Amino acid sequence: MTAQIRYQRADYVDELNIDGESVVLLQSRAIRLGGLGPVILAVLGSAKLTVTEIVSAVTEQLGGAPADGSAEAVVESAIAALVDESLLIKVEN
Repeated sequence: MTAQIRYQRADYVDELNIDGESVVLLQSRAIRLGGLGPVILAVLGSAKLTVTEIVSAVTEQLGGAPADGSAEAVVESAIAALVDESLLIKVEN
């Protein structure tokens, strides 16, 4: 059976959400998020989701795919940025 890649939120010290933006406090730094970042974190909650599941939930929450590209490409790019910032963890399930 092939392992399926899922993503989950990393452990944070704290998180503040105001007007569609978030500030996430890690042990060593604070990160300000806008755009899809806060939406993806909210969609994940405490779950472990695949990219397909995240794209579906984000698209549903925002009311459709973006006009300037595919939803998958835009969400995958945002996920990669969140992983790079240590806000999401990639897990094999």
